[in-house]
Formats: sequence, structure tokens, C-alpha cells
Amino acid sequence: MTATIDFSQQAGRIKFEKDSVSLLIQGARSFYSYYISRDNPAQSEENVMTHWKNPLSDLFIREFENDARHLFTRDEGYELGMNSPGILWDRITILICKLVIKSPTYIKQCKATPSSGPTDVNEQIADILTVLHSSLPAKSILLAKEQTERVRNPPSLAESLGVLMKSNIGMWLNQDLLYTKDPQSVPTTRLQTYIALFAVYNSERNRAIEEIEISYRRILRG
Repeated sequence: MTATIDFSQQAGRIKFEKDSVSLLIQGARSFYSYYISRDNPAQSEENVMTHWKNPLSDLFIREFENDARHLFTRDEGYELGMNSPGILWDRITILICKLVIKSPTYIKQCKATPSSGPTDVNEQIADILTVLHSSLPAKSILLAKEQTERVRNPPSLAESLGVLMKSNIGMWLNQDLLYTKDPQSVPTTRLQTYIALFAVYNSERNRAIEEIEISYRRILRG
């Protein structure tokens, strides 16, 4: 995939967002292939996500950082509801998990309801992308909590998107533990690990969403 982006028109934004989704899907598939092929499936879950590699880094960090302000069409409005860029990217990355991670629960659901298969998920991603292309900055950061440290200087948009994808994969894989097993049968130490990891991934997710909101706001407002 080429790293050339047309920064002169709104088409540049659409290309950036579509290419980002395609690369995040590739990265999720690559990671999941590793995940299911491990020699030791009981490997500590704390170490599994260290194998995640952000597929956006090489494509965007070099070129996108310097020219981002030319990428988006300026608009003076704000998003008042749940369709701000960070929230939309969160939905997309969750759908990528659904598309890529074929858990026993997911396979059973697809057999029971054919409309929940990959084609339907791809259509949902495409629908959200259409909204994302014209979304405005968030008027307020919806997931921000006053007791947590606020983001002042977010990293590159590419890095934030990669962290968001990673954290949602981590939560998706850990949640499946409770969806496929009776919680009473899971060892206490494993449940404790699940709670600790979920807290870490959810914190990373919320922070990444906030970073994405701030990055889009700065780009759209100049």
C-alpha cells in the first residue's frame, strides 16, 4: 500500500481513514494468527499483547505528522452527540475485533444468525466510515474522568489509533473468557488477572479515544 496521500482536498481525509482501517484489519489479523498459533496457549495473558505491532507506524508517522493540517476540510461546528471521531474510531476497532477474532462463541453465533457474519460486519464498518469522513471535533471528551490525568499533548494520530486497536483486542480476548466458560469454574488467580488486564486495557482505550479527539480537533481547527 502506497504512503502517498492527497493532502489538498477532502479526498485526503477519506483516503487516510480508509487506509487506516485496512491496515488495522491487517494488523489485527496478523496478531490473531500469532495468538492462535502459540506453542503454549496458557502463556501469561500479560505478555500476549506485547506482540502487537502497530501497522500504521511505518505508513503514517513519517509523512502524516508534517502535513496533517492540510488533510482535513476546516469546519467551525462541533459534534454534540456520540458521533465524534474518537467514539467512531472506537466502534470501528471493536468491529474489527468482531471481524477478525473467531472465538467459539462468535462461530456459534454466526451459525445461528447468518446475518452476523463477516459481510455484515464489513458493511457496519463501511457505514461508520461514511459518518467518520464528515465528523466534527467533539464538544467535550465523553469518556474523560475528572479523577484521571488529562491528555495535554497527544502522540501522533497513528500511534493513538494503534493503541486503541490494541486495547480493544486485549479486552475482546479477555472478555471471551467469561462468555465461553462458567465464571465459577475459572481459577481465582485467572479471574484476578482478567480484572487487572481489563482495567489496564480499558484505561488505555479511554486515553486513546481522548487523544484521537484532541488530534482531530487540532487538525480541523488548525
